[in-house]
Amino acid sequence: MLLLGTMSVAIAAPVATPPAPRLAEPQAKSLANEVAEVGTALVATGQVPALAIAMVTSDEILLAEAFGETAVGSGTGAD
Repeated sequence: MLLLGTMSVAIAAPVATPPAPRLAEPQAKSLANEVAEVGTALVATGQVPALAIAMVTSDEILLAEAFGETAVGSGTGAD
């Protein structure tokens, strides 16, 4: 995890992992809905200005959503 001031950035790299058991459709939708609610709550309470969450299985995108808004600078210091 890379810490930038009060913002942390996690960088995920693909690795070979054994396949997990497939979730039943209702379970997958329920889990995606719960994660989306957490994203909404984090932004609504001001804990983070914005975030994006993706949940992906080997053959399906369960959730790909952005929450909140933020401006992104050039990364070369204060703009």
